[in-house]
Amino acid sequence: MDQNVAQGVYLSATHDLARDYGPAFAAHPDPLIEMRTPDRVTEPEAVEVALCWQPGPRDFTAYPNLKLIMAVSAGVDRLLAHPGRPYGVPVCRVRDPEQALQMAGFATHELMHVERQFDVMARNAKDGLWQDVPLRSPSAIRVAILGRQHGAGHRADHGDAGRRPHRGRAPPPPGGPSAGGYVTHRGRQPRRRDPGADYVINVLPITAQIRDVLNRELLERMRRGGGLIQMGRGEHLVEEDLMALIDEGHLAGASFDVLRQEPLPADHPYWQHPKLRITPHVASGATPHAVAAQLVQSVQELRDGQPLSFEVDPGTGY
Repeated sequence: MDQNVAQGVYLSATHDLARDYGPAFAAHPDPLIEMRTPDRVTEPEAVEVALCWQPGPRDFTAYPNLKLIMAVSAGVDRLLAHPGRPYGVPVCRVRDPEQALQMAGFATHELMHVERQFDVMARNAKDGLWQDVPLRSPSAIRVAILGRQHGAGHRADHGDAGRRPHRGRAPPPPGGPSAGGYVTHRGRQPRRRDPGADYVINVLPITAQIRDVLNRELLERMRRGGGLIQMGRGEHLVEEDLMALIDEGHLAGASFDVLRQEPLPADHPYWQHPKLRITPHVASGATPHAVAAQLVQSVQELRDGQPLSFEVDPGTGY
């Protein structure tokens, strides 16, 4: 074993991380780390690095000398709350600017699917019906964004979902919805404002202060017929409040990429609800190249005694 090469392990109870990221590590020009699956680790005490996505409850116990834990995701709330995570070992997260573009594209797709009535046109096409659908001016649409997409370099002025959105100081994300302007909310409870948003797009990180932030008090201040695009964390949304507003006709529907219960059971009623669109937490994902490059960089920084560029502050969760 090369003493200059750090030993790493993939830890996930739900995904084949070696399949997803192994080729990127193999192609990396700097052989600073050798990654293995747990079944191929012959000296657990030599493992210094763990690359994780939803590790099992006892996955960390076999590796007593971990010096670095990295999540393949931007969100690390579940990793930080993991009961077996070794105390004092720094946790890093991937910060891939491509993810911000992916999320902007996903939000745009979900917004335009509803706004341009593509579901209606798909039914018409199936029936061989050539019939246009009504349009409204993009400038009349109000979009509220809660949070900011990391790494995109775009931001907006402070506000909340109940406030009439306004254009921020920087341009909107490439490919993102531009009609009506933007607002953001940076981790504090939203303030009461006049109603206004047609669409709320949630990309907040999760903190204790903003759990259940998407509740009836906030959502009912949206325009009647509005919709939610939920890409932050399942714990942000009080699902019962949203569903009540949909049933009452105040909101037209929602797009769920994240939910409180993941994976969503096959028999869950949300799957069949006509006013919900559900995707399996795929709005964005770090590229394998970014994961490999940033883990190698983190190992090098650790060895050099330098601050870790991608380390998470456990106090804030990001």
